[in-house]
Amino acid sequence: MEIADRSFADDVIMRLTRDLGESLVRSQRAQARGENKENAKAQVRKFYNLVRVTQGTSPEVSRVKLRTLQAQTAYAVARRTLSEDFKDFIDTSVKKILSTPDAHTLDKTLSEFVTFFESFFAYYYYQLEMDRGQQGGKRR
Repeated sequence: MEIADRSFADDVIMRLTRDLGESLVRSQRAQARGENKENAKAQVRKFYNLVRVTQGTSPEVSRVKLRTLQAQTAYAVARRTLSEDFKDFIDTSVKKILSTPDAHTLDKTLSEFVTFFESFFAYYYYQLEMDRGQQGGKRR
């Protein structure tokens, strides 16, 4: 995965956010029944919020929150509310962040990841709504 080798702020990586959002919607469509779509949307929103709160804390607290994020992602995948691809994305990203050599670099990388995840979440939500519109569903 390209994420492991580049900065989250790299333009090549930022362009992946759209693909990731679309991919998550497609995988959910393939595995989800109707009630599961709203559950998955709530799960992704939950992870968006969890990613945001990792910022602005001490490096030690950030590291713990990132490990917790990985565990919660694994739990959501086991419950089949999120895809294995989403878990791979989170695992790769967290591994990259945790491998930073010092507190300053951790903070910078984490900040870039939060921006990246915000962009991913926006594209995910957009694609979900477009998918719903194509299937004749109403917007909530």
